[in-house]
Amino acid sequence: MVVDYWTLDCTFAEDVCRIRSFHSPENFSLLRHTAFNALNREHSYKRSLRQKMKRTMMDNNYMIIAEVNTKISEALNKNRRSL
Repeated sequence: MVVDYWTLDCTFAEDVCRIRSFHSPENFSLLRHTAFNALNREHSYKRSLRQKMKRTMMDNNYMIIAEVNTKISEALNKNRRSL
């Protein structure tokens, strides 16, 4: 999935982030992209990315559901490619 800069900046406030030393910017970029993909693939809670992100911070069960849905969709995509 293509992640555009504007969406990451608005959802995760990348411009405000002050992480600038060593490999930290690359590591946090990877974490943001992973979170972005997980929240985009989760469809049980029909809200914006920012609202989904806030819900994952407050509700551990929803965070697990979002992660499991991501793993399931990755497995389905892998099976489709192999057919």
